[in-house]
Amino acid sequence: MGVVMSMSGTHGWRELRHHLGRQADRGELIQFLCAATGYEPLPHQLRAHLAHAEGTDAISHKLFLGGVGAGKTKWGAAETVAMAIANPGCNLAVLAPTFDQILHVVVPELRHLFDEMAARGYPLARRWKHSTACFELVGGGRIFARSFDRVDSIRGFQVCSLHLDETSMARRPSYVFDTLAGRLRERHANKLQVHVTTTPRGLHGVVAKFIAHREAASLLPDAEATKERRAWWVGRAPTQANTHLPSGYVESLKAGYSKRQWEQEVEAKILRPHTAVYPEFSRDRHLRPWRYDSTISAYDLAIDWGHSHPAVMFIQRIPGTGEAVIFDEFVEDNVPRDHLRAYIKRACDKLGRPPSNIAADRAVKSENAWAMKTFPSTRLHVMRTRQAQDIRNGIECVRAMLDPCDRAPLLYIADHLAKDAPKRGIVKCFENYRYKQRSDGTLSNEPWKSGVEDHIGDAIRYWVVGCGLDERRPYVIGRAHGANNPSDYFEKRGRRARY
Repeated sequence: MGVVMSMSGTHGWRELRHHLGRQADRGELIQFLCAATGYEPLPHQLRAHLAHAEGTDAISHKLFLGGVGAGKTKWGAAETVAMAIANPGCNLAVLAPTFDQILHVVVPELRHLFDEMAARGYPLARRWKHSTACFELVGGGRIFARSFDRVDSIRGFQVCSLHLDETSMARRPSYVFDTLAGRLRERHANKLQVHVTTTPRGLHGVVAKFIAHREAASLLPDAEATKERRAWWVGRAPTQANTHLPSGYVESLKAGYSKRQWEQEVEAKILRPHTAVYPEFSRDRHLRPWRYDSTISAYDLAIDWGHSHPAVMFIQRIPGTGEAVIFDEFVEDNVPRDHLRAYIKRACDKLGRPPSNIAADRAVKSENAWAMKTFPSTRLHVMRTRQAQDIRNGIECVRAMLDPCDRAPLLYIADHLAKDAPKRGIVKCFENYRYKQRSDGTLSNEPWKSGVEDHIGDAIRYWVVGCGLDERRPYVIGRAHGANNPSDYFEKRGRRARY
């Protein structure tokens, strides 16, 4: 390596890149990458770097499954740089669920590695060109940065390397993977590779594709099976594998995770998907005797205004415990909006005070404006950000209250709601809410819109994300901010309230 590292200068650097690209030994390339960037991979990252398909014309497929904070993105950026070194003049691409994630997470990781290489006399990137969202490389070639929503924008390009970050967050992960993998046909490339970094979200999408290839390899003769498994490599690392994380970081994650989410997001386990949206729910565990407690006084409303199937949940928090109980509900069908308004007003008057908080669907502006006018002291919570509106994120928040990682449940239902549970009640929702099953037997990423359970499921999701979990309560608008016209809260972007 000392001889290799001494090959500096324009001519020497060009020759070194060609040398590293032609070498079958992956170790030499990774050794140079570390020396030229100062990058010190952790053991699980190094194992993933050294995995490579046999043969110069073989496409290497890598799936790095990692818990949150396990170093997946840093590893993926380093892999991309290694492929850029080994393939002078060739194009590459990096993709993430959103363009913001590309700009604020992936691109900074790449830029840091490029800066370190330039400081050591091995310039690789000429510049970042924002107008075309790409790094222009020394010696030709570019690294395109795209979101999964714009995969079609690189259909016309041929690339030698693809880095797909957090594919589990893609709306159509298999489509994204298949579309992009078809771009791996750069004729002048020394090595071809697609590497995927993600937290596993069940056995579907890209994860299922990799596992299927490896299982199929077991049916081949030994030599061919080994080669196929090397071409479709799968590695896994829990969050704890990253020894550089701050002290207490892993333990802090337990506060907002369900047990199943802990196994998935921290331990990076591939869990078989449930058809049930809330498999954690149990009548024995989640029902408790409860009526409206006037000594607590405060209560919240969770509302999905619906078109013909509205849902209203009445919820009380138990002071000092973090627990909450759904103590009443309104789930009648085909209720005119003015009748629904009258019911809500009458029910709140009967309780003797207005609700402290209302969590509701942001899309029905007229009803939300009515609520703000009717209950001027109440805070109205709506989901303004993309993260808050994400159904999967909201479901995980509800699950974290139904089955927390490190304690008893935080969300209960009054037992009288189960004794004469209506067809569309909250109990039936938790028991029967299902994911849609596709024709190929796989499950959709979002629950089935049956018109029965989904409105109730949406209502409780609004409440949990908006004001149920303390650390997930930034999505609020309300009278406290001094607007004179309720509609102003919807015409403007709004402000975030503090409690």
